[in-house]
Amino acid sequence: MNRENVLNEFNNFLFYYKNDLSNEKLLQIIKNAEMFADDNNIKLNYNLGVGFRNYCSWFIRGDERILYLEKTNKYFEKAYLIAKKT
Repeated sequence: MNRENVLNEFNNFLFYYKNDLSNEKLLQIIKNAEMFADDNNIKLNYNLGVGFRNYCSWFIRGDERILYLEKTNKYFEKAYLIAKKT
């Protein structure tokens, strides 16, 4: 997988979501982008938080939400800590 293509697809999902994508496809897009997450990229970590939050609010119900909300929090915290250092 090409990093640039994966991250472009991820950003398109975040900002230009189309209703015709299934929840499985959206989760795969997020997980593909997650493979490129690192501890020094504020934008990617923040966007992963947004991605998991959106996915959770659009498709997940009940106790299953905990897993995705924890991931949301993890990536927002990473982005915040990186930003705080700069």
